[in-house]
Amino acid sequence: RAAIIHLLFNILGTAIFLLIIQFVPVVSWLTTMAPESPMRQIAWFHTIFNISMTLLLMPFAKHLVWLAKRLVPGQDAITEPEKLMFLEEHMYSTPPIAVIQIQKEVRRMADIAIRNIKDAVQGFIEQDTKRMECVYQREKVIDYLNHEITRNLVKINQLDIAKEDKELVGSLFHVVTDLERVGDHAENIVEFAESRREFKLPFSDTAMEELQGMSGRVVNLLEISADIMENRDTEAAKNIAPLEQEIDDLEKSLRSTHIDRLNDAKCTPRSGTIFIEIISNLERVGDHATNIAYSVLEDG
Repeated sequence: RAAIIHLLFNILGTAIFLLIIQFVPVVSWLTTMAPESPMRQIAWFHTIFNISMTLLLMPFAKHLVWLAKRLVPGQDAITEPEKLMFLEEHMYSTPPIAVIQIQKEVRRMADIAIRNIKDAVQGFIEQDTKRMECVYQREKVIDYLNHEITRNLVKINQLDIAKEDKELVGSLFHVVTDLERVGDHAENIVEFAESRREFKLPFSDTAMEELQGMSGRVVNLLEISADIMENRDTEAAKNIAPLEQEIDDLEKSLRSTHIDRLNDAKCTPRSGTIFIEIISNLERVGDHATNIAYSVLEDG
């Protein structure tokens, strides 16, 4: 598709420019600007063509994308490959390097899990089936990484590594398990989104704003915890408890206000059940994020 857009740009640009030079003395100007240097004239012409056509066609970028999709149909590929990206077999001959690389794999798994929580909630709010499908496909990658990272952690743990590396590897076992659970909760939320779509369940703007707000806090906690895990930041880990407590308190508050909406018949029982289940899943994601942060405190 990128090649098609490039081709369309050049064809359309050339056609438009040929039309323009019939009325605008571009060639004469270039000859005047560099009379003794044909090469410079060609360079100037190329520059003017690219700049002017980019400015002219920029407002039609969406149309070029649409046309490229029509000419090259099919689903966009998921960018996350189902394989390890940083750890290779030859690295086991240098155990400290293997430890560093497996930690990068865990961070990658964390980033994928975070994206899945974001897309799961947005998919629910916007009823975006593309986001939902991405969650399912990334969940397969998360499951793969859970298995492969765990298998390689076992191998690394059997190598001759320093005490601190052994403690790090031990903590990563727990982190991987928590990340896999985060992925499961994202999948649960997508299943609720599908139920909402199938049964055309109504949700108030207030309920959607509440979900957006809670998911934002949970994602923020996940991102902080992933940074703590990656940087082995024990001081930052000690400050995680208030963030987790905020999410716990918010879950209880949203549960209470939603029950009030149910009692006032402002929400259907089925919609109410789904709302309660989603905030419950998000609260559990917050628990797993906290576990990830606390993993650095268990090293010693």
